[in-house]
Amino acid sequence: MDASPDRWAVGLESQLHFEIAQLVARNARGVDRCDWDLMRSTYHPDAVDDHGSICGSPQELADYLASRVATVGVMFHFLGQTLLLEIDRERHRAVAETACVGYQTLRPDAPVSALFDAGDGSSGVSAMGVRYVDEFEDRDGDLRISRRTVVYEWASASVSTADPFLTGKRQGVRGPGDFSYAVLGGRDQA
Repeated sequence: MDASPDRWAVGLESQLHFEIAQLVARNARGVDRCDWDLMRSTYHPDAVDDHGSICGSPQELADYLASRVATVGVMFHFLGQTLLLEIDRERHRAVAETACVGYQTLRPDAPVSALFDAGDGSSGVSAMGVRYVDEFEDRDGDLRISRRTVVYEWASASVSTADPFLTGKRQGVRGPGDFSYAVLGGRDQA
């Protein structure tokens, strides 16, 4: 994000809150659209992301998520409130917590994992309630995530069936073929 010398001033918490919420949303968009450059741009290069199933650098997380594209058909983050838990004005650091419900489906030809097993060999959709506990650092005017820890609250899975309602409708695509990229016309999203 652009440098904003006032983001740490007393009384301008709303500016900091907005910038943090935008970073969290850009991160989710990067994952949902398989835009690993966008996802990585929300982290400092030496950041650590602990998703539980993987703990590593932004590049390691991107590689892990990219390896799952062949099996995950839809990834959708629904972000809830972002609460600033702590602001350290002197060190230009903040901690925020964002509620999220994440949905994912398996592709029809993907091997079925225990989470998606309906007992009859069919695959399904999972929903998970999580909280992102993010530590942010402003380094020379560049505010990004320095550490993310995903805290899991609940998980649910159900059988997914083809919905005739979607026939003929514009559907999301995990990649640059998504409609939103066509609207952007190649412009930077940041």
